[in-house]
This record gives sequence, structure tokens and C-alpha cells, in this order.
Amino acid sequence: SSDTNVVVLQTVLEELKHLNLSLHNRLRKLLADQSKLFSLFSNEHHKETFVERQPSESPNDRNDRAIRVCADWFSRHLQASSSGGISIIVLTHDFNNKRMALEQGLQVMSLREYVQAY
Repeated sequence: SSDTNVVVLQTVLEELKHLNLSLHNRLRKLLADQSKLFSLFSNEHHKETFVERQPSESPNDRNDRAIRVCADWFSRHLQASSSGGISIIVLTHDFNNKRMALEQGLQVMSLREYVQAY
């Protein structure tokens, strides 16, 4: 809907840069377009959302954990500063990330589920 804001995490943008440069560039254009409701959040430089990679963790697992930490932080931060009408939805196609996000009590969907629902 037109009242939907999208927050793109720095972690996601950087990961996309390594996976698909064409999609990365398209997302950068969306972020630069002031008429769109897309914003970049520099979670890698925020003390409450930065996460260090654990010795046994793959870079992908660390990034997935960073996304979940950020979603949790946004949920708590926005709930405290609003009347509770804001939902944070993690979009992922990664089964384990989705499972862990659900276990943490986060709202999570695949992109396909999100598009079908909204």
C-alpha cells in the first residue's frame, strides 16, 4: 500500500552488492528516489544494531543474525515512540533465518508471501 515504508539495512545492501550487482544498483536508485518510501539504515555503524561475527559463524549467518538484531531493535524502538501502529516485517527467502526470526517473535515473510498479503 502507499503508506508502506521500506527500510533497507546496510547489511542487506552490501550483501546484495556481492550477490547481484544489477539488483544492487536498482535498489540504490530506489533509495535515491525521494518520491519513494525507501530508506537506508546504517546498522553496521549503530552501536545497538552492530553485531560482530562469532568465530564459528559464516558470513551469511552473521548477516542473518544482524538482520534479526536490527528488526528486533526497530520493533522495540518504534513501539516505544509510537502508538503501536507500526509493524516491522523481515523479508527473507532463507529458511533458517525465517525459523530463527519466528523463534525470536519477529514477524517474518518471504517476498512472495508479502506481495500476496499486501
